[in-house]
Amino acid sequence: MKVKNINVSSKRTDEAIRDAFVQLLNEKKELQYISVTELVKRAGITRSSFYTHYENIYDVAKCFEDETMDLLLKDIKDLESLEDAYNYIDTIISYLKENEEKYRMLISTDETMLFFERIRKPSVDRIYDMLVKNGKNSPTLKIDVEFLVDGIFLQFVLYFRNNNTDYSLEVLSSCIKNWINKLFFL
Repeated sequence: MKVKNINVSSKRTDEAIRDAFVQLLNEKKELQYISVTELVKRAGITRSSFYTHYENIYDVAKCFEDETMDLLLKDIKDLESLEDAYNYIDTIISYLKENEEKYRMLISTDETMLFFERIRKPSVDRIYDMLVKNGKNSPTLKIDVEFLVDGIFLQFVLYFRNNNTDYSLEVLSSCIKNWINKLFFL
């Protein structure tokens, strides 16, 4: 994002850009089919306002990815106990609930796997390192962590892609905590 001095007007413009982007991505399913022209029209802003905030459509997508990665990876280094892991999960679930509509639209696109590939390795590495630091180690620990991360991601994708899901984010949170407890803390 290019804007450095963010005021109320700038925040509103950025939110309009992001909302329009999410809507268009949900409709088009791929970034390559979204143009700046249709985004600014949908957002009700000028092209110059768009370019004040972003370089291009891919820059908007990168900001969403960076924001989500920051959320997912920022506090993971501080996980030292089961309680820390539970608090971390609660923070993520709370954020997802607050932004559920956006994530439902974003995850319904074909770009989802590209984002997962970008976040998978740092997630696995941080969780694995935290567990090793806390004395957990086994020949299968790395693959256990990979299965956990892959499974959690898949469950979020299924949740956000299926409006008629049989479970809530709270149920998913409880299951994640249970998996973590069984795999790493028992």
